[in-house]
Amino acid sequence: MYCGAALPEGQAVAVEERSLPTDLDQLVRQAMTLGTTHRLESALRSHQPDLESNDATKHDEEAISEPEKTRTERLIEMQRACAEAVSADAAQDEETLFAAVAKLREELQLLGPLAQPSPDGAVAVDAGPVILLPKVRRPYALVMEGPGNIELHESIARALDIDGVTARMLALARQPRVVLRGEDRKRLEDMACGVREHLSLSATVIDADTLRSMGPASLLIGFGDGPTTHPIADWSVDFKVDGLTGEAMVEPPALIVPGEIVISQYREARQGGRLKHLREGRKQASSEKRLAIVDVHIPNKIVRILEQYTNLSDAPGSTDSFRQSLKSLLQNWSEQGILTLESRTCTASVDGGVSGGAEAAALRDTGWASWEEHSRSARALFMGE
Repeated sequence: MYCGAALPEGQAVAVEERSLPTDLDQLVRQAMTLGTTHRLESALRSHQPDLESNDATKHDEEAISEPEKTRTERLIEMQRACAEAVSADAAQDEETLFAAVAKLREELQLLGPLAQPSPDGAVAVDAGPVILLPKVRRPYALVMEGPGNIELHESIARALDIDGVTARMLALARQPRVVLRGEDRKRLEDMACGVREHLSLSATVIDADTLRSMGPASLLIGFGDGPTTHPIADWSVDFKVDGLTGEAMVEPPALIVPGEIVISQYREARQGGRLKHLREGRKQASSEKRLAIVDVHIPNKIVRILEQYTNLSDAPGSTDSFRQSLKSLLQNWSEQGILTLESRTCTASVDGGVSGGAEAAALRDTGWASWEEHSRSARALFMGE
C-alpha cells in the first residue's frame, strides 16, 4: 500500500497491464446463451499474469500420464506372465517364478471385474453403448438438406434421376432426408456432388459406421450450476436420473435438432381369428406417449434434452412448463444465429424401431432408430462429421 510519502527520485512504480480476450463480447453472449460462465472464466484466466499460467502449465504437465491399457493388452500381458511362470517352475528358478506370478496378479487386479453368468447359464457381456439405427439392406445412404421449396422439384428429379412424385416430396421437406440407399458409394457421392453444385443444397453420403462413430449421446441433466451432461449407454430403456453427476457443457451449440419421440406399448390380442397362428400373432396398442427431444450438437459430443429426464427449471427463459421452457430455449439459440432445424416426429417403423432383449419381451416399440439416424445424419450434413 502507498502511504503518501514521496518516492525516492528515479524510482518508478511498475504498473501491471492486464490484457483482455479479443473475443470478449462473443464470450459474454455465449455465457448468456448457455447459462454458464465456464468458457468466459477460462478465457479470462488465460490472460492472467505469467505466474498463474506457469502454475496451470505445471498442473497440466503433472496430469499427463501413460495411456490406459486395453483389456486385450492386459490379457496378453497375463499370457506372457503365465508362460514365464511355467518356464521358471520347470527350471526351478524361484526368483523368476515369484516375479512372474506377481506380474500376473497385478495385471489380473488391473483387469477389473468381468461379466458374471446369468442364472440360465448365459454370460452377460457388456457390449458398450447401444446406438439403434434402422435395419436396412443397403449400406450407404445419400442425405440431402430439405429445401422447403416446391419449385425445385424438377431440378431435384433431374439431379437424382427419380420420379416427379418423389421429387416433389423431397422439395417440400424442411428437414434433412435420406434420399437414396445403395451399395455403390461412388455413385451416391457423385449424386451428392451434383446436388451441391447444381442445387446449392447440402448433401452427403453416410453409413452405419459413420453414424455410430459419433459416440453415444449425453443427457443434459439440468442448468442448476450451468448445463451438466452425463453419457447414457442405451436410450431405448428407462433409466434413473437421480444421483447422476457429469461434466459441464462449456462449448456453445453448433447445431440444434428438435423433435419428438413416440414410444408405444402393445399387448397380446387374445381374441379374433380362427387359426392358431393368427390368434397368437395379433397385438394391439395399449398405450402411447410422446416425449419432446432436442439434440444439441457441439464439437465431439451430442448433448440430448429429453422430456421427463432433463430439468429445465434453471434454463434461460424457463417457466413452469417443460415444453414452454424448451420453446424459449430454442428461440434463444435461434436468435443467437445457431442453426436450428425444423421439428420432426419419429415413430416406430417396420425397418428398425423395435428394441431388443427385454424391450421386445415387453412389446415396446419406439422411434429411437429413426431419431438416431435423423439427428446424426444432420450432424454429418451440416458439421461435416
